[in-house]
Amino acid sequence: MRLRNYMTLEKFRKTIWVLWQVYGCRMPFVITARFAEYGWCLLWRARKTFTLDGRHYLYALSMQNGCFRSERTVEIPIALHMFPLRGDILEIGNVLSNFVRFPHTVVDKYEKADGVQSVDIVDYSPGGLYDLIISISTFEHVGWDESPREPEKVLRAVHHTKTLLKPGGQLMVTLPLDYNSAVDAALRDGSFGFSRILYMERTSMHDWAQTTIDVAMTRKFDDPYPAANAIAVGLYGNVSDTIS
Repeated sequence: MRLRNYMTLEKFRKTIWVLWQVYGCRMPFVITARFAEYGWCLLWRARKTFTLDGRHYLYALSMQNGCFRSERTVEIPIALHMFPLRGDILEIGNVLSNFVRFPHTVVDKYEKADGVQSVDIVDYSPGGLYDLIISISTFEHVGWDESPREPEKVLRAVHHTKTLLKPGGQLMVTLPLDYNSAVDAALRDGSFGFSRILYMERTSMHDWAQTTIDVAMTRKFDDPYPAANAIAVGLYGNVSDTIS
């Protein structure tokens, strides 16, 4: 499935505004450096792969939301290719629609966009159940980046999400580590109730490798590389029905 940059004019304006707030007068130089870095990735990393659970995935190289230089570079291909994208699909957090188009329902409490249901996942009651539910770096914000903060809300959200699966359905969730201490604690003690949890760590600015929970939990968010330096991939349901 080919990735594309679905950048609307409004998103472009917001991106420029955020960059200006962060970098000020240095913004033109930062943008130039980003484009040079992206060009280098396209030239030298177009066929580069990473391995997770014995399967090989191409890194996602897209400028959208800085995908090529963040955890999105592995999260997007995992989400698109770990399980077949067929049947009734729900995405929690509006991420994939920025890169690909395929029939699925999107729930995002804060995003205002066409086709997105602005509903809190803990209150979401659809008319039917789903064959596949995907969430990319979204659950760590639930309860944590809200006011008042509710650290335990993420557990309610994940357990409620599992009730939205059809019999034999599958759930795939990615979570950055060292962002939300409640998420890290739940991963350690098994409170999420995932069937399996896989871990990946960043080994360089653009490279990732599978690792253990002990190693992953030592990685720091935004240090030494921007955004996540380790992620967890939580799987629930019929996790044996994967594809390469």
